[in-house]
Amino acid sequence: MKMENNSNTISKKKQLGQYFTPKHVVQFLLSGLKKKPQTILDPNAGNGLFLEECNSKFHSAEIFGVELDEKQICKNPSIKFVHGDIFNWTKNQIKEKTFQQFSAVVGNPAYVNYQNLNKLTVNLDDEPSNDYKSYLLDAIKEIAEFTGELSKLEDVFRLWSKLGDFNAYMLILSWLLTKQNGTIAFVMSNHWMERDYGKIIKHFLSSHGTIRAIITHRKGNWFPDAQVPTSIIIYEKGKITSRQKSLGIPFVEINAPHTDNLEKYIKSISKNFWEWIDIQKKPIKFNSLELSFKKWNLGSSKIKNITHSKKIPSQLELPSYVDVNNWILLNELGWNVHQGLRTGCNEIFYVKKVGVKKYSSIITTNKQKIERILTIPDALLIPTIRKFSKNNLLNQNSKNTKFFVLNFSNTIRSNDKLTFDDYPSEWKKVWKYDKIPLIPKNLADFLSLTEIMPYESAKSGKIVKELSAVKSNIYIPSKNSQAIPNPPKFWYQISFQKRHFGEIITPRVSSGVVPSVRISQKEKLAIDANFLTYISDKPILEKDRLWLWLNSNTFRIICEINGVKLGGGALKLEASLLSQIPIPTDIQKIPSVKFKEITKIISKIQMTEDLLYETGMKIDSIIFDEEISKNNFEHLKSLVKKREK
Repeated sequence: MKMENNSNTISKKKQLGQYFTPKHVVQFLLSGLKKKPQTILDPNAGNGLFLEECNSKFHSAEIFGVELDEKQICKNPSIKFVHGDIFNWTKNQIKEKTFQQFSAVVGNPAYVNYQNLNKLTVNLDDEPSNDYKSYLLDAIKEIAEFTGELSKLEDVFRLWSKLGDFNAYMLILSWLLTKQNGTIAFVMSNHWMERDYGKIIKHFLSSHGTIRAIITHRKGNWFPDAQVPTSIIIYEKGKITSRQKSLGIPFVEINAPHTDNLEKYIKSISKNFWEWIDIQKKPIKFNSLELSFKKWNLGSSKIKNITHSKKIPSQLELPSYVDVNNWILLNELGWNVHQGLRTGCNEIFYVKKVGVKKYSSIITTNKQKIERILTIPDALLIPTIRKFSKNNLLNQNSKNTKFFVLNFSNTIRSNDKLTFDDYPSEWKKVWKYDKIPLIPKNLADFLSLTEIMPYESAKSGKIVKELSAVKSNIYIPSKNSQAIPNPPKFWYQISFQKRHFGEIITPRVSSGVVPSVRISQKEKLAIDANFLTYISDKPILEKDRLWLWLNSNTFRIICEINGVKLGGGALKLEASLLSQIPIPTDIQKIPSVKFKEITKIISKIQMTEDLLYETGMKIDSIIFDEEISKNNFEHLKSLVKKREK
């Protein structure tokens, strides 16, 4: 199997979800296995630490590891270690009649969020696919059918969400690969427990086994270099304990400083930690441990009755008062959501105005900041929105920004222009070679200097030309082309697209209340990748009515419920999510007089927390009613406060 990255902007570590587990966390997790396993599988083996620790702890066990990254190697001859995709490996085991289930499936499943799953191109034998989500789900169904478990998973597949990250697929696959009365022991992202898509997975797992415990570390993450909150889960397939039926799943929070020897620390509090968990019958605080119980089993009748409007995505969690029959999708109203401009090296392309035609460029190289003052013609500059401050208004124009992006898309350095001489004169004529203007010498020298600089830090060692988003600008036509190809493109020639100039923008990451900003009419403002842009060619819903909805507290609540919560208390939103959030049709029915009145008010609003809440209340009261508006205000404040904590 071969896996390639379609988006060069994703580093390999992020692409493959590589956050390797510290040794003390591995040891603590393995101590939670109640029985000594005879066979063990680590399906995303990474650097092989789980395999080595299992080999050390369970001497007689037969140990298997599967890892996608060919650079990761396990040299222990007693461990059966293979390179490959765990889903494809399992399918091949079925094909070769060597399929087996394991006493324990352990490890740290790769964290790849739903936005990046389909950025992976998978070539499986002779069946190329660029829809990895569909491949994963089809593989699970095939394995479930082989193991005779397809009927048990009927509701899971019926309600499966494409907003699920890689961990969601891994949990179901691991359940299929685990023997009856076997154990799954993972340290993994909390998203499947917190997001709406995980409800059916939680229901399924708690209906077909016992969760011995879920352990979170409140003061420190299990992974020192990962922002995504994580937990340890110990799950025993098969029998459901009476305690789980009556009380629910035991959750343990460790309210203690980060430590490099967690197992030793916990044993200093409770010598028989796992046995202590097993005997608890009610919530309890014990030293720095706090245990509570949560029920996951929704009941089969409730699951069976879950239905969704054909228009509204089933994976979205919406407020209870939402009548999906009176709501409509964004794209049906002529709008689409995209991400702003990714330059790959902002410090090269973004400059700040410091005088008449004078602009400052601050480049970080080898951990040092170097400032250069450049003289730049207006024709090579596009005003840009890079970030918001509380002083900014919800209505923006070019006068509100001091930042500009360098636009060399239709110009060229003199030395690069010389390379055109290698191509036929007929091609150069079509390319209008003679009319391509040269970049002024001072800027050409600046580009020549910066392109070979180690960018951001000496540790990365990458120079600008090696950055993935810069490399994607480069195009060298084949000299053997039968037809006249497009002309050459160079790393500094950003290809600006319509999606980089949004009519309305929303931050991708917000620390507090989410604001959405309108860009004034006829303004050409480039929007940085820190924002999501709303674009329309033929809008059915007018721009200002959409802007109104995006600043309602109802919209913000839906974002809070469905967005990705980061470890620092921020909320991350993606275009694929916002494009699926529906809009109440009643927003089109707001009388013109009232609509113009509220639009005029929010045009002058600054982005302070109190004013954003207050504006959201006013909009909710117009779209819905006063009672919903008040309830939403309290609900939103509660959600934001909880996230920030």
